[in-house]
Amino acid sequence: MLPIGLALSMAGLLLWLMGVDPLAYYGFILRKGLLAPSGWQASLTRIGPLLLIAASLMVAFSAGLWNLGGDGQFMLGAVLASAIAPALLSHGVPLSITLFLALLAGALAGVLWGLLPAALKIWRNINEIITK
Repeated sequence: MLPIGLALSMAGLLLWLMGVDPLAYYGFILRKGLLAPSGWQASLTRIGPLLLIAASLMVAFSAGLWNLGGDGQFMLGAVLASAIAPALLSHGVPLSITLFLALLAGALAGVLWGLLPAALKIWRNINEIITK
């Protein structure tokens, strides 16, 4: 409980220094993000990818590796998938195939983005933190 209190206090101090009322801001987050029915849905939709990134970090850390590029891999994959899907749909590709191809393209983009640091770690033993 102490770490949460300290984090809220530090963030509140930063908000106050920026001229924002911390209590009003935290109240807004509670009202819109947790107490509103659509707020729950939006919060859960946004936390899903973060949980997947956290799970990938646990796998990497248990292998003794650092992976600080998981969020970048996710963002690049999401951008590519969201760019490809409308183009495929406009060319008459069925929705199920479009979703599969967009997912595949996003995953491939994430893999390719992480490939260079992985290759440098394997072949030259260069620290992955430096190459990310």
